[in-house]
Amino acid sequence: MSDTLLELKDMHVHYGAIHAIHGISLKIKKGEIVTILGPNGAGKTTCLHAISGLIPISNGSINFKGEDITSTPAHTIVSKGIAQSPEGRMVFADMTIKENLEMGAYLRKDDKINDDYDYVFSLFPRLKERINQPAGTLSGGEQQMLAISRAYMANPELLLLDEPSLGIAPILVQDIFKAIVEINQKGTTVLLVEQNAFAALKIAHTGFVLTTGEITMQGPAKELLNNDEIRKAYLGEH
Repeated sequence: MSDTLLELKDMHVHYGAIHAIHGISLKIKKGEIVTILGPNGAGKTTCLHAISGLIPISNGSINFKGEDITSTPAHTIVSKGIAQSPEGRMVFADMTIKENLEMGAYLRKDDKINDDYDYVFSLFPRLKERINQPAGTLSGGEQQMLAISRAYMANPELLLLDEPSLGIAPILVQDIFKAIVEINQKGTTVLLVEQNAFAALKIAHTGFVLTTGEITMQGPAKELLNNDEIRKAYLGEH
């Protein structure tokens, strides 16, 4: 049985006349943390949106657990085991932390939901402390914790994280990346889009560099972390 959880084959995405993704192909194995690095406008978020079914692809295919999900609606993709924590957090501002988490678990009918509430509160204790507080009143870091927890409450096999460190205080970034590792070690595969290349490559197993819609570099995260080009372009070293 294949250990490939997600496979993109020659995936192209257009926004009208704009060719945003130029035929990328990649595989993600079960149990991995995979990171996609790249500058603004490289197509990283577009890639996640295509996997989530939020935008159509114009050519190629997306396979999840051996099934072609290329044309599958977004709500069905969640039920198949893929959940996303979006860039900018996008919490339901007027709803409480508890209500946001309930929205994450909306499609679930299993008997382990309460266990997962306890688990996300163990990862992010400050969410439990503020459980009845409107999400819009939280700090940016706390909202990011909530967005990740809300996605986790969907019980995904593949968790998509879009720029979890963006606009977050450094001390909270450490907490968030520690939680990502814990979630992965508990059995969830993670696809992480990040501009903080150092933090992402430190925790990832595999990395891909996306530049203007094309994969220009890939390999084990440790090798990329020590690559001179990567260190110059993303880590500010010369």
